[in-house]
Amino acid sequence: YRNNIILKSYCITNGNKEELLKLFFSDHLFIEAAGGVVVNGNKQILFIYRNDKWDLPKGKVEKNEALREAAIREVQEECSIHPDGILEELTPTYHVYPLKGSWVFKTTYWYLMKYTGNETPVPQTEEGITLIEWKNRNDLHEIYQNTYTSITDVLKSLEHSLV
Repeated sequence: YRNNIILKSYCITNGNKEELLKLFFSDHLFIEAAGGVVVNGNKQILFIYRNDKWDLPKGKVEKNEALREAAIREVQEECSIHPDGILEELTPTYHVYPLKGSWVFKTTYWYLMKYTGNETPVPQTEEGITLIEWKNRNDLHEIYQNTYTSITDVLKSLEHSLV
């Protein structure tokens, strides 16, 4: 959002992707986050409800923290469950947003996680999470109607493996 114009998407090409990104986002703060698509033995996905939207557990990567460790830590902190481990690395998502008069370029690294425990998920209310639910594949239409585009992209990339 700049000068009262809202850009939904844009495409810029250049032979050197890293050079272009550095130039284009030189005035942005870079944030790295990591999170998980947690799937239980019934092939249900763990969702959190935060800021009036369905979301997946994720959060900022701490200094000197490995991405995979950050993803597992965030699931544990936000949901009070302990995933068995990471099954695979998923495609990262990117998004840009304003924060305190500046622009942020956020990369979120996603991991598919397996969960076989029986812990009852507890929302981390200090992070604005009000609800946690396991959702079936048939419930994804409800999620798609009230989530972020990046979350939809992550979920749709997994639909084939959630049959």
